[in-house]
Amino acid sequence: MLLDIGFFGWARTGTLNDSYQYPLMLRSREGQIKKESGKLNILGEVFPTLPRTEFHADNPTPLYEESDNILVLTDGTQLIRRPRAFFNYLMKVHSSNKYRKILYLPGISDPFLIPVLVYLGISIFDDFQLRLESRDGIVYGPFGITRSQENTETENGVFVENSLRVLRESIKSLGIRNIVENCQLSATAIALLRMSDRLMNTQGNDVYPSYSGKIFAYNGQALNRPDIVRYRNFISSEYSQPENNKLMLLIPCSARKPYSFSKSHRRIIEAIYPFRKYIHEVIVTSPLGIVPRELEDMYPASFYDVPVTGDWSTDEKLMINSMLDSYIKKGKYSGIIAFLPREYDFISETLEQSEIIWGNHSNDSDLSTLRERLRMEVSNLKEKAVPSSHWNIVSKLRLQFGSWFPDISKDIKVIRSYNLEQVLLDNKVNFVVVPDRGKLTITKNAAHYFSEAGKNLIEIDDFKPTSNIYAVGITGTSDGIRQEDEVVIHHSGEVRGVGVAKMPRDAMLSLSKGVAVKVRN
Repeated sequence: MLLDIGFFGWARTGTLNDSYQYPLMLRSREGQIKKESGKLNILGEVFPTLPRTEFHADNPTPLYEESDNILVLTDGTQLIRRPRAFFNYLMKVHSSNKYRKILYLPGISDPFLIPVLVYLGISIFDDFQLRLESRDGIVYGPFGITRSQENTETENGVFVENSLRVLRESIKSLGIRNIVENCQLSATAIALLRMSDRLMNTQGNDVYPSYSGKIFAYNGQALNRPDIVRYRNFISSEYSQPENNKLMLLIPCSARKPYSFSKSHRRIIEAIYPFRKYIHEVIVTSPLGIVPRELEDMYPASFYDVPVTGDWSTDEKLMINSMLDSYIKKGKYSGIIAFLPREYDFISETLEQSEIIWGNHSNDSDLSTLRERLRMEVSNLKEKAVPSSHWNIVSKLRLQFGSWFPDISKDIKVIRSYNLEQVLLDNKVNFVVVPDRGKLTITKNAAHYFSEAGKNLIEIDDFKPTSNIYAVGITGTSDGIRQEDEVVIHHSGEVRGVGVAKMPRDAMLSLSKGVAVKVRN
């Protein structure tokens, strides 16, 4: 019996037959793999004896053996030698398996390859190769490989077990991407991660969760994270500027998030305060590219950490210039002013039709120059300033739910209660802004928007949901639901509640156990 207790896309953690926590490494010395009466027994799961199947990398067809709960990919050592062919093979397996069984890749025990394989949905490994390497004195550690004159089987076994324990916890806490991205000691692992990102970012894959907590963007691979790419695609193709802000001010990012909480932004805000109602503030940063001020407290803008050095990689420069260029071309600004330090000079060509003030928040003279320049620009504006806070909420709704979400800016009322922003329509709370999650939560009062659009819907059997809905109770979903999405719970068109998806959509529809939705009301 499988009982999943956490997912992150294809990665999953839980217990098998009430005894074994996965992801796990089979210990051959302890009888976890054995032959009995001509059959193979793995952790109490019985298989036919596995044949050694030659893997044709140029035309991989999913070949595997199955028990009730485990699917064994045949000949893992041969598979992994061709990373691209292996990745394509694995995606075919996922397409047919759809979370019904956990995957075992025999012959693989490389501790530096295991994290990305877990991320890609492999749940069981074995120690055969690790034992051979240990006899040769190979020692695996957090910083790489060393050598010993002794048999290092015990030492390596402890290292792998500790790594798997961390991976299990990281799946539950939604932090496994940070581990995979920033612990890169295997060229094959890097190649597989890049293939995964390319697939998700080009084919609209819904496997990656809509929220993953803190983002540690410490290397170039962060530019390709599916949640980061989704954000950039939204800004480039779907986002619309506030209708009443015709003057754009480009300013630098800060280490502290949200940016307006930082010392640098507080000083800039103080300097431009009399003119802010006329200005649309846009922050230039990596790996997000640009962040409109009204989205600074949303995910992922308020959740990433990046080294602030003033140095920019070639990829970062290309990405920022591309985003700025497309954003400016589709914008309807009467003027653009940039207030940036000199290390941003790589965007000069993109801003050649704009005014750039090379300055720093710590220099009073620079801030005075910015303030006077804004005073002149604002005096030339013909439009009256209109508060844009209502439109800002619509921008947040569209970032989170999609550009389909209607413009309700003229009808809403925004209030603060218990330090949370609440969005009211007809004096009823429809949404609540939750800063520590960087999102808006849905109430039943807002369910009709999703019902009418056929979005974010979970269909259940005829019961009244309480705190959790288990996969066995789900009969269908709308397309495009991701883990951590806000969802509306339906039965035959009747709203039964709202909550948060805790599984990928395919898992909800395939599994009979595990929490699929956390119900809020």
